[in-house]
Amino acid sequence: FAETGITVDGRELTVRYLADDVLMLRLQELAELLQVTLTPAEQLEPGVYTCEIKGDDWNVSISNNQTTFTINGAKKEFPCKPRYDGSDWFAPAGTLLQALGYTEYADTEQDRLYYTMLPDVSKIPEGTEIPVMMYHAVSDNYWGEADLFVSPGELEKQLQYLLDNGYTPIWFEDLPNVADIEKP
Repeated sequence: FAETGITVDGRELTVRYLADDVLMLRLQELAELLQVTLTPAEQLEPGVYTCEIKGDDWNVSISNNQTTFTINGAKKEFPCKPRYDGSDWFAPAGTLLQALGYTEYADTEQDRLYYTMLPDVSKIPEGTEIPVMMYHAVSDNYWGEADLFVSPGELEKQLQYLLDNGYTPIWFEDLPNVADIEKP
């Protein structure tokens, strides 16, 4: 089990481990999170298995005896071989998620990797302006300039004020449809 956490689109993956110094994720858990299909393992020869994970507009083919994988017909390279233990598949987290179009953000203080899809900015209505709140740090433990910090309690009050006054928090994925949100 790896200490580094993995969060995909705001949801934490719970099964992860290190193999050859590579952070691996459980494909079944990823498939459930993304609401896509993971085909059962197919044995090609003794000890060699293959599987596919299929989304609406992508298909990834993986084998436990090679470091290459195929996404929509194009070959990509894993840093190590995926693992199949007879019931569960594991694959290198970062390589797979980035091949699916996710961007990785690392939080070294919390030992966590965040993955999210970037929006298609061409679909954001021209001239769209959205208020953005930015915080340098949220903590009760100040270091450096105290004016750059907000306490967790104060942040909660500010966010509650916005909700109480009709504002809707949005994600990057919401940007193309932001015109449908009264107070983003």
